[in-house]
Amino acid sequence: MKLILSLFILTLTNYCSAQSFDLVKGEHEEYYVFSVSDSFDINVEYPNGRYKIFSSDSLPRPMFVFYLSENMVNGPYLEFKKGGYTYGNYYNDSTWSFLNAPNDTTFKVGTWRFISSSLGYSTDEIYQVPFDTDGLFTETWYFPNGQLARKAIHQKADGIIKETYWDYDTGEVSRHSVNARNHSHEFRYSHDTLDFVALKSTGIELQIDYDCRFCSDSSIVINAYSGDDLSSPPITTLTLDYSTTGRIQFRDLKKQVFMNSNKDGNILVQYKTKRGKVKFKTLKIN
Repeated sequence: MKLILSLFILTLTNYCSAQSFDLVKGEHEEYYVFSVSDSFDINVEYPNGRYKIFSSDSLPRPMFVFYLSENMVNGPYLEFKKGGYTYGNYYNDSTWSFLNAPNDTTFKVGTWRFISSSLGYSTDEIYQVPFDTDGLFTETWYFPNGQLARKAIHQKADGIIKETYWDYDTGEVSRHSVNARNHSHEFRYSHDTLDFVALKSTGIELQIDYDCRFCSDSSIVINAYSGDDLSSPPITTLTLDYSTTGRIQFRDLKKQVFMNSNKDGNILVQYKTKRGKVKFKTLKIN
Protein backbone atom coordinates (compact mmCIF):
# COMPACT_ATOMS: atom_id res chain seq x y z
CA MET A 1 0.00 0.00 0.00
CA LYS A 2 2.83 2.46 0.88
CA LEU A 3 4.51 1.77 -2.45
CA ILE A 4 1.27 2.33 -4.36
CA LEU A 5 0.62 5.59 -2.53
CA SER A 6 4.17 6.78 -3.17
CA LEU A 7 3.83 6.11 -6.88
CA PHE A 8 0.49 7.87 -6.93
CA ILE A 9 1.69 10.97 -5.08
CA LEU A 10 4.63 11.30 -7.47
CA THR A 11 2.15 11.81 -10.32
CA LEU A 12 0.76 14.99 -8.69
CA THR A 13 3.44 17.12 -10.31
CA ASN A 14 3.13 15.45 -13.71
CA TYR A 15 -0.16 16.94 -14.77
CA CYS A 16 -0.99 16.66 -18.42
CA SER A 17 -3.02 19.51 -19.97
CA ALA A 18 -4.94 16.97 -22.03
CA GLN A 19 -6.25 15.25 -18.90
CA SER A 20 -9.78 13.91 -19.47
CA PHE A 21 -12.36 13.29 -16.80
CA ASP A 22 -13.98 9.89 -17.16
CA LEU A 23 -17.51 9.98 -15.74
CA VAL A 24 -19.02 6.60 -14.90
CA LYS A 25 -22.79 6.32 -14.40
CA GLY A 26 -23.95 3.46 -12.18
CA GLU A 27 -27.27 2.37 -10.71
CA HIS A 28 -26.87 4.39 -7.51
CA GLU A 29 -24.14 6.87 -8.35
CA GLU A 30 -22.10 8.84 -10.81
CA TYR A 31 -18.39 9.19 -10.26
CA TYR A 32 -15.16 10.18 -11.92
CA VAL A 33 -12.61 7.41 -12.09
CA PHE A 34 -8.84 7.56 -11.85
CA SER A 35 -6.07 5.03 -11.41
CA VAL A 36 -2.64 5.54 -9.87
CA SER A 37 -1.22 5.73 -13.39
CA ASP A 38 -3.25 8.88 -14.13
CA SER A 39 -1.76 12.34 -13.83
CA PHE A 40 -3.50 14.06 -10.95
CA ASP A 41 -2.71 17.61 -9.81
CA ILE A 42 -4.58 19.19 -6.88
CA ASN A 43 -3.94 22.62 -8.40
CA VAL A 44 -6.10 21.80 -11.40
CA GLU A 45 -9.79 22.63 -11.19
CA TYR A 46 -11.57 19.29 -11.29
CA PRO A 47 -15.34 18.94 -11.71
CA ASN A 48 -17.41 18.82 -8.54
CA GLY A 49 -18.66 15.33 -7.72
CA ARG A 50 -17.79 11.86 -6.49
CA TYR A 51 -14.37 10.37 -7.28
CA LYS A 52 -12.85 6.90 -7.10
CA ILE A 53 -9.15 6.10 -7.28
CA PHE A 54 -8.18 2.54 -8.23
CA SER A 55 -4.78 0.94 -7.79
CA SER A 56 -5.31 -0.96 -11.03
CA ASP A 57 -7.75 -0.88 -13.92
CA SER A 58 -8.37 -4.60 -13.39
CA LEU A 59 -9.33 -4.38 -9.70
CA PRO A 60 -13.05 -3.76 -8.95
CA ARG A 61 -12.50 -2.27 -5.49
CA PRO A 62 -11.24 1.32 -5.25
CA MET A 63 -8.52 2.54 -2.90
CA PHE A 64 -10.29 5.83 -2.15
CA VAL A 65 -13.80 7.20 -2.64
CA PHE A 66 -14.29 10.90 -1.96
CA TYR A 67 -16.14 14.05 -3.02
CA LEU A 68 -14.73 17.23 -4.51
CA SER A 69 -16.41 20.61 -4.13
CA GLU A 70 -14.64 23.66 -5.56
CA ASN A 71 -11.47 21.55 -5.72
CA MET A 72 -11.63 20.74 -2.01
CA VAL A 73 -12.20 17.29 -0.52
CA ASN A 74 -15.54 17.83 1.16
CA GLY A 75 -18.08 15.31 2.43
CA PRO A 76 -18.20 11.50 2.76
CA TYR A 77 -14.92 9.62 2.47
CA LEU A 78 -14.17 5.90 2.17
CA GLU A 79 -10.75 4.29 2.18
CA PHE A 80 -9.83 0.63 1.71
CA LYS A 81 -6.63 -0.66 3.22
CA LYS A 82 -5.14 -4.00 4.09
CA GLY A 83 -7.40 -5.78 6.56
CA GLY A 84 -10.24 -3.27 6.60
CA TYR A 85 -11.74 0.02 5.54
CA THR A 86 -12.45 3.48 6.97
CA TYR A 87 -15.56 5.69 6.82
CA GLY A 88 -15.49 9.39 7.62
CA ASN A 89 -16.06 12.94 6.41
CA TYR A 90 -13.74 15.73 5.32
CA TYR A 91 -14.57 19.42 5.50
CA ASN A 92 -13.13 21.83 2.92
CA ASP A 93 -9.75 20.12 2.65
CA SER A 94 -7.88 22.15 0.03
CA THR A 95 -4.66 20.20 0.69
CA TRP A 96 -6.14 16.79 -0.11
CA SER A 97 -4.47 15.51 3.03
CA PHE A 98 -5.63 11.91 2.54
CA LEU A 99 -3.01 11.66 -0.23
CA ASN A 100 0.01 13.61 0.98
CA ALA A 101 -0.54 13.77 4.76
CA PRO A 102 -2.83 10.88 5.81
CA ASN A 103 -2.08 11.43 9.51
CA ASP A 104 -3.22 15.05 9.38
CA THR A 105 -6.59 15.34 11.18
CA THR A 106 -7.10 19.07 10.54
CA PHE A 107 -9.90 18.58 8.03
CA LYS A 108 -11.46 15.43 9.46
CA VAL A 109 -14.88 16.04 10.98
CA GLY A 110 -17.46 14.03 12.90
CA THR A 111 -17.21 10.28 13.40
CA TRP A 112 -14.46 8.26 11.71
CA ARG A 113 -14.71 4.48 11.91
CA PHE A 114 -12.17 1.83 10.98
CA ILE A 115 -13.74 -1.58 10.42
CA SER A 116 -11.55 -4.68 10.43
CA SER A 117 -12.92 -7.06 7.83
CA SER A 118 -10.64 -9.88 8.96
CA LEU A 119 -10.99 -9.61 12.77
CA GLY A 120 -14.58 -8.34 12.90
CA TYR A 121 -14.16 -5.29 15.14
CA SER A 122 -14.39 -1.53 14.68
CA THR A 123 -12.84 1.55 16.30
CA ASP A 124 -14.19 5.10 16.32
CA GLU A 125 -12.53 8.50 16.48
CA ILE A 126 -14.56 11.69 16.99
CA TYR A 127 -13.13 14.87 15.47
CA GLN A 128 -14.33 18.48 15.40
CA VAL A 129 -17.89 19.05 14.22
CA PRO A 130 -18.67 22.04 11.93
CA PHE A 131 -22.11 22.94 13.30
CA ASP A 132 -24.37 25.21 11.29
CA THR A 133 -26.14 28.29 12.66
CA ASP A 134 -28.82 26.04 14.21
CA GLY A 135 -26.20 24.00 16.07
CA LEU A 136 -26.65 20.94 13.82
CA PHE A 137 -24.39 18.88 11.60
CA THR A 138 -25.38 15.95 9.39
CA GLU A 139 -22.78 13.36 8.43
CA THR A 140 -23.33 10.63 5.85
CA TRP A 141 -21.43 7.53 4.80
CA TYR A 142 -21.86 5.70 1.50
CA PHE A 143 -21.08 2.16 0.45
CA PRO A 144 -18.61 1.77 -2.46
CA ASN A 145 -21.55 1.27 -4.85
CA GLY A 146 -23.03 4.65 -3.92
CA GLN A 147 -25.83 3.36 -1.68
CA LEU A 148 -26.38 5.19 1.59
CA ALA A 149 -24.67 3.38 4.51
CA ARG A 150 -25.21 5.69 7.49
CA LYS A 151 -26.70 9.07 8.32
CA ALA A 152 -26.26 10.79 11.68
CA ILE A 153 -27.33 14.17 13.00
CA HIS A 154 -25.12 15.87 15.59
CA GLN A 155 -26.54 18.51 17.91
CA LYS A 156 -24.17 20.93 19.58
CA ALA A 157 -25.76 20.52 23.01
CA ASP A 158 -26.45 16.75 23.05
CA GLY A 159 -24.17 14.99 20.56
CA ILE A 160 -25.66 12.50 18.08
CA ILE A 161 -29.44 12.78 18.35
CA LYS A 162 -30.42 10.64 15.35
CA GLU A 163 -28.60 7.80 13.62
CA THR A 164 -29.69 5.47 10.82
CA TYR A 165 -27.86 2.56 9.17
CA TRP A 166 -28.72 0.80 5.91
CA ASP A 167 -28.06 -2.79 4.84
CA TYR A 168 -25.65 -3.22 1.94
CA ASP A 169 -27.41 -6.20 0.34
CA THR A 170 -31.03 -5.03 0.59
CA GLY A 171 -30.71 -1.26 0.72
CA GLU A 172 -33.24 -1.29 3.58
CA VAL A 173 -32.85 0.38 6.98
CA SER A 174 -31.05 -1.99 9.37
CA ARG A 175 -30.96 0.21 12.47
CA HIS A 176 -32.46 3.50 13.58
CA SER A 177 -32.01 5.32 16.88
CA VAL A 178 -33.08 8.62 18.44
CA ASN A 179 -31.41 10.08 21.51
CA ALA A 180 -32.88 12.98 23.44
CA ARG A 181 -32.14 14.34 26.89
CA ASN A 182 -34.97 12.48 28.64
CA HIS A 183 -35.77 9.62 26.29
CA SER A 184 -34.32 7.45 23.54
CA HIS A 185 -35.37 4.58 21.31
CA GLU A 186 -33.66 2.14 18.98
CA PHE A 187 -35.04 -0.22 16.34
CA ARG A 188 -33.03 -2.92 14.57
CA TYR A 189 -34.14 -4.87 11.52
CA SER A 190 -33.06 -8.12 9.89
CA HIS A 191 -34.21 -8.93 6.35
CA ASP A 192 -36.80 -6.13 6.57
CA THR A 193 -38.25 -7.63 9.77
CA LEU A 194 -38.19 -5.97 13.20
CA ASP A 195 -35.47 -7.70 15.22
CA PHE A 196 -34.86 -5.62 18.34
CA VAL A 197 -36.49 -2.68 20.18
CA ALA A 198 -35.07 -0.60 23.04
CA LEU A 199 -36.94 2.25 24.75
CA LYS A 200 -35.60 4.44 27.57
CA SER A 201 -37.43 7.19 29.42
CA THR A 202 -37.81 8.58 32.94
CA GLY A 203 -36.00 5.84 34.82
CA ILE A 204 -37.44 2.94 32.75
CA GLU A 205 -35.75 0.86 30.08
CA LEU A 206 -37.60 -1.67 27.91
CA GLN A 207 -35.85 -4.12 25.58
CA ILE A 208 -37.64 -6.54 23.26
CA ASP A 209 -35.40 -9.04 21.48
CA TYR A 210 -37.32 -10.91 18.79
CA ASP A 211 -34.36 -13.13 17.89
CA CYS A 212 -32.66 -13.74 21.23
CA ARG A 213 -29.23 -15.38 20.89
CA PHE A 214 -29.32 -16.74 24.46
CA CYS A 215 -32.85 -18.19 24.35
CA SER A 216 -34.88 -20.21 21.87
CA ASP A 217 -37.39 -17.46 21.11
CA SER A 218 -37.97 -13.78 21.88
CA SER A 219 -37.39 -12.08 25.23
CA ILE A 220 -38.43 -8.94 27.11
CA VAL A 221 -36.25 -7.09 29.62
CA ILE A 222 -37.59 -4.28 31.81
CA ASN A 223 -35.14 -2.27 33.90
CA ALA A 224 -36.10 0.32 36.51
CA TYR A 225 -33.58 2.93 37.66
CA SER A 226 -33.36 5.32 40.55
CA GLY A 227 -34.29 8.68 39.05
CA ASP A 228 -33.48 9.43 35.42
CA ASP A 229 -29.86 8.25 35.45
CA LEU A 230 -29.77 5.21 33.17
CA SER A 231 -25.98 4.88 33.33
CA SER A 232 -25.99 3.34 36.83
CA PRO A 233 -27.03 -0.32 37.44
CA PRO A 234 -30.84 -0.82 37.49
CA ILE A 235 -32.44 -1.30 40.89
CA THR A 236 -35.10 -3.64 39.49
CA THR A 237 -34.94 -5.98 36.49
CA LEU A 238 -37.60 -8.27 35.03
CA THR A 239 -36.71 -10.70 32.23
CA LEU A 240 -39.25 -12.80 30.34
CA ASP A 241 -38.01 -15.47 27.96
CA TYR A 242 -40.80 -16.49 25.58
CA SER A 243 -39.32 -19.86 24.78
CA THR A 244 -40.79 -23.29 25.44
CA THR A 245 -39.66 -23.11 29.06
CA GLY A 246 -41.06 -19.64 29.67
CA ARG A 247 -38.07 -18.57 31.76
CA ILE A 248 -38.60 -15.69 34.20
CA GLN A 249 -36.01 -13.64 36.08
CA PHE A 250 -36.65 -10.85 38.57
CA ARG A 251 -34.08 -8.82 40.52
CA ASP A 252 -34.74 -6.09 43.04
CA LEU A 253 -31.39 -4.78 44.25
CA LYS A 254 -32.95 -2.33 46.66
CA LYS A 255 -35.01 -4.95 48.53
CA GLN A 256 -32.57 -7.78 47.75
CA VAL A 257 -35.22 -10.03 46.25
CA PHE A 258 -34.29 -12.35 43.37
CA MET A 259 -36.50 -14.81 41.47
CA ASN A 260 -35.43 -17.29 38.81
CA SER A 261 -37.37 -20.03 37.08
CA ASN A 262 -35.57 -23.37 36.77
CA LYS A 263 -35.68 -26.08 34.13
CA ASP A 264 -38.77 -27.63 35.74
CA GLY A 265 -40.71 -24.38 35.42
CA ASN A 266 -40.66 -23.74 39.18
CA ILE A 267 -39.45 -20.43 40.63
CA LEU A 268 -36.59 -20.12 43.11
CA VAL A 269 -36.92 -17.05 45.36
CA GLN A 270 -33.91 -15.59 47.16
CA TYR A 271 -34.50 -12.85 49.71
CA LYS A 272 -33.09 -11.24 52.88
CA THR A 273 -34.87 -11.18 56.19
CA LYS A 274 -35.00 -8.11 58.43
CA ARG A 275 -31.97 -9.48 60.23
CA GLY A 276 -30.02 -9.71 56.99
CA LYS A 277 -30.11 -13.49 56.66
CA VAL A 278 -30.38 -14.85 53.11
CA LYS A 279 -33.18 -17.37 52.58
CA PHE A 280 -34.39 -19.45 49.65
CA LYS A 281 -37.82 -20.69 48.78
CA THR A 282 -39.09 -22.70 45.82
CA LEU A 283 -42.50 -21.92 44.34
CA LYS A 284 -43.88 -24.92 42.50
CA ILE A 285 -45.81 -24.00 39.39
CA ASN A 286 -48.31 -26.50 38.00
